[in-house]
Amino acid sequence: MESNSGSDHDEDENKSQRGPTVMKNTNHKGKLVISYNNKGVPIGKEATKLSTFEGKAARTMVPITYATWPDVDENTKEELWQYVLAHFEVDPKSRMQTLQSIGDKWKNFKHTLYRDHIETQDDPEEKKNLLNPPKKYPFLRKEDWKLFVAQRLTKEWIEVRKVKKLRAQIKYNHHLSRKGYANLLVEMMQETGKTEEEIDRATLWKKARVLKTGGFQKDVRVIVDRIDELHRSEASGDVICGTNDVLAQVLGTTEPRGHVRGMGKFVTQHQYFYLPKTVKHYLDDEKKKNDQRFNKLEDDLEKLKKGMTNVSEAGSC
Repeated sequence: MESNSGSDHDEDENKSQRGPTVMKNTNHKGKLVISYNNKGVPIGKEATKLSTFEGKAARTMVPITYATWPDVDENTKEELWQYVLAHFEVDPKSRMQTLQSIGDKWKNFKHTLYRDHIETQDDPEEKKNLLNPPKKYPFLRKEDWKLFVAQRLTKEWIEVRKVKKLRAQIKYNHHLSRKGYANLLVEMMQETGKTEEEIDRATLWKKARVLKTGGFQKDVRVIVDRIDELHRSEASGDVICGTNDVLAQVLGTTEPRGHVRGMGKFVTQHQYFYLPKTVKHYLDDEKKKNDQRFNKLEDDLEKLKKGMTNVSEAGSC
């Protein structure tokens, strides 16, 4: 497994391991102001630029020899946060969210290094010859690269990798690229004129899986049809609410801990299901549905009365 002993990251070497602390060609003239949706997720073109910026910081400022993101020292994380603040005007409360995003990109970078430059080498002897880091990433230190390769050639790491591969098999892939659910939601609000609360996550989940050529993949199509069916049931008065909403029912599983499917990163279950605005919208929606059911019941009773009157008049003739 990966090691992060003090000998790997002593104070003298941290400065040289961290790579460049200033990234060139960012083309930012002053700070870019980041906008957020009601759930605190960055949106808009500036958010995309922030995401790109975070990726560069993850690759160049965090050594690849750390085993996990929690192992990265707090000084490095604070440097990353301050570096973001120097180029973007972000919500001061978004530090944890920003660092989490950088951490995800750092993990993805390490996976890319392994997939493209180590896993593709089938011959064990060839793998041992991977002494130099890829020329594509000149900021990687040779010593870090050698340790990174050695860690990933151990039998223990390979076995762990096999297990992770099985767990990571995603059946219903989205096609959002770098747009993300937050920006997709903004697009749908502009297209439909609906508010953020009026667009449920099942609708977002469905929209995110539309192919570039139109339509859906075969396995996704089954889920989409079921979503449409439950939405029709909702419209006719059936109550579908809380964590057991349309998407939860069609996927057949409860929400993963700390994550809300169909909403992207950073949206917690508390934010989506239990925020006052969300609850108010739900109550208003339920009142509207109850009013519709009541009006329909009144109409049915009126029709029934008319029918009974007609039968009575016909019998008296």
